[in-house]
Amino acid sequence: MTRLKLQVLVLVFGALFWLQSGNASESASERVLFDAHSHLFEAGSDVDLAFFYGMAGLGKVLLFPGKARSVEEWHLYRARMERLRELLPEQIYLGTDVPIDSATNRLALSSDTVDRIRSDLISGNYVAIGELTPRHQVFETRTPVDHPILLKIYKLASSTIQETHINVPVIIHVEKEFVSELRSALNKNLNTTFIWAHAGDADPASVYKMMRLHRSLWIDISCRNPLYVRHSPMEEQSLTLDDDEKTLKKDWKRVFETYSDRVLFGSDLGPADRYEQAGEMIQYYQHVLDQLSDATARKIASGNITRLLGLDD
Repeated sequence: MTRLKLQVLVLVFGALFWLQSGNASESASERVLFDAHSHLFEAGSDVDLAFFYGMAGLGKVLLFPGKARSVEEWHLYRARMERLRELLPEQIYLGTDVPIDSATNRLALSSDTVDRIRSDLISGNYVAIGELTPRHQVFETRTPVDHPILLKIYKLASSTIQETHINVPVIIHVEKEFVSELRSALNKNLNTTFIWAHAGDADPASVYKMMRLHRSLWIDISCRNPLYVRHSPMEEQSLTLDDDEKTLKKDWKRVFETYSDRVLFGSDLGPADRYEQAGEMIQYYQHVLDQLSDATARKIASGNITRLLGLDD
């Protein structure tokens, strides 16, 4: 994507957002979104990216690196994320993650990884751990979710380090087929808040059961829309029925209303094609939120992640 194309895309996206707001219901037009799951993408300068987020209609963004093809590229992602944070300190918040070792397709885990994440958290520059991708179907990663070093990282998320109390969430991508590993990690870290990315691409009944069994488990609903082309059948991926009204499925509504304090909006922006869908994607999620109680909609849109990151003080 060229810089010119990105700038045009940003302008179009901004126009789409404001057009959407003008035509949406009053609640949606006034509802500010805090994106709890977004990735840095490659194209454009840092100024372009700052402008993009400013125009996106997203009040704040929790930002993770994009998929790095090498450790060197991963370091470049981190440097750019930190520059963006400097440009927009009231809007951009950062997650510290673990790169994938391309030689083994496993997370690059070592004692140095734990030390680096500990340093990141103590610095205050990073307010979350993630997105960790131990079991990612598309990336074909095959690191056990309850790997001993990952267990040490989860423990860091809720700990006292050098008289500094750390309490940050862990955003983790675990396919539903590996839910037993996720449960093992949850049971061994009862004081750590886990955010199950994309609600595990699981069905609402399974998500409901997991959230009932594990009070420290949250979900984000990034990717759970009928727009992104992914590995899941669209009927399973989407939160809504395939009708003209895009009616929220009753089982998902049950999850959201029952566990309204532990559900987060997320975009999973990152791949270039998703930026071209961003206006429509935001409109879709605003429509989903319109079908919930006002209190639940506010929590999912921004209230929950604001509280979780301690930004409401």
